[in-house]
Amino acid sequence: PDAQPSVVATTADATISISEPGVYNAELIVTDSAGASRAAAVPVLVGNDRPSVQFSSPQTGDFFGSEMPVEFRILVHDAEDGTNDDDAIDQQGAEILDADSPARVVLNATHSADAYSPTGSVGAVATDPPGLRRMKSSDCFNCHAVDQRRVGPQLLEIANKYRGKDDALEASVQRVLKGSTGVWGKIPMIPHSHHTVEEIREMVGWVYSLEPAGLTRIFNGFVGEIPVSAEESAKGGHYRLEATYTDLGAGVVPPLVSATMVYLRPRMMEAENADEVHGPQLLGSGNASGGRFVGAINHGHFLRFRSINLDQTNQVTLRIASAGSGGSIELHADAPDGPLLATTEIEVNGQWEQFYDRTVPLTKQLGETSITGRHDICVVFTHPRQAGGLMNLDSLQFQQQGDWPADASR
Repeated sequence: PDAQPSVVATTADATISISEPGVYNAELIVTDSAGASRAAAVPVLVGNDRPSVQFSSPQTGDFFGSEMPVEFRILVHDAEDGTNDDDAIDQQGAEILDADSPARVVLNATHSADAYSPTGSVGAVATDPPGLRRMKSSDCFNCHAVDQRRVGPQLLEIANKYRGKDDALEASVQRVLKGSTGVWGKIPMIPHSHHTVEEIREMVGWVYSLEPAGLTRIFNGFVGEIPVSAEESAKGGHYRLEATYTDLGAGVVPPLVSATMVYLRPRMMEAENADEVHGPQLLGSGNASGGRFVGAINHGHFLRFRSINLDQTNQVTLRIASAGSGGSIELHADAPDGPLLATTEIEVNGQWEQFYDRTVPLTKQLGETSITGRHDICVVFTHPRQAGGLMNLDSLQFQQQGDWPADASR
C-alpha cells in the first residue's frame, strides 16, 4: 500500500473500497470551531478474511465433573485456509485445512470458583480492574490477546519483558500514545492519542500486572479431552473454554485470529443461583452449602435453570428441609406447566436448616415423545392443601445415574 496518506472524505459518513491487499490505517480527525482537534485510528486489513471458529461440543451450560473428562470438538471455517467441517467439505466442496492446522488451534481451559452464569462469572464485569475495563472499551483486544499472539504481541509476553524495569512503564505509555514500529515486529502500532496519558497509564499498568494463570491449561488440536480434578469439581464455580484459531495470512497481509468461548457449569447447582427465582426468598444459613438457600416457599413458586443438557442427566438429587407443610417438588421441561419429568414428595423432617438429600429419576420418554437435548428445567413447589411455609431448598445435583454420588461435591 501507498505509504502516503490520502483524504477519503470530509463528512461524517464515508465509504471507501480498497482492492489492493495490505495493512492500512484509517484515521479520523475531528476539528472544532476553535481549531482544536483530536484523532483516532484503527488498523484495516485487506485481502484476508477473518476465520470463524466455534465449538461443536461442549456448549455453554453443559456440565463438568471429575467423573469424566470434558470432550471437545472445534470447527474452523476460513475463506483462504479451508475447513475441518466434514459437512462443508462433503456438501459444499470446501477446501480441507492443511496438515499443520491443528497446531494453530489453541484451547485455554480455566476453572474459576465464581458462580456459573451463561456469560462467565457472576459479577465479573463489576470486578474488572480499571485498566482492563478501559482496554475492553477501547480497541486493544482487536490486536492483542492475553496469552496468544494476534496482530500484536501477547500481553503476557509484554508483561514478562518489562515487569520490574525502571522507566519501562512510562516508555510503554508513550509508545501507545504516539505509536511505534519495530519493537515487536514489522507491523506498526497506531497512535492512540484519543486516550489521555492517565488512561493509557491505567491500561499499561494492568498489562504489567499480568502473571501466568495457574489454573489455565492449554490444549492444541480440533478434538481432545480436558481432565477435571476432584478439587475443581468440589469447588463448583464454572469452567471457561476459549478456543482460538490463527490463519495463515494472505501474502503481505498478516495472520488473523478468531476466538470463541463456552462456559460449563458444575453438576451441583446452588438453588439460589437459579437463572430465575419466582416467589421464594434467598436466605442465609451456615448449614447450607455456599451459606445460602431458597426459602419462604409457597405453593406455586418455582425456579428456572436454563439450558440443562438432558442427554447428560438421568436423575436429580435435591437437598431439602422442612419444618412446615412439606408438599412436593415437580421438575418440568421448558415451563412451569411443561412436560413433567419428575415429582417427589417432601417429608417434613422438623428442622428448617437440617438439609437431607432426595434423589429422583427423570422420565424423559413421555408417550411417543422423547425429551432430549437442552431444555430449561423448572423446579415447581406444590401442596394440595397448604398455601405457604412448605420447605427450604439448598441445592440440586444433575446426575448421570451411577456416575455421581450425591455427596460428591460437599
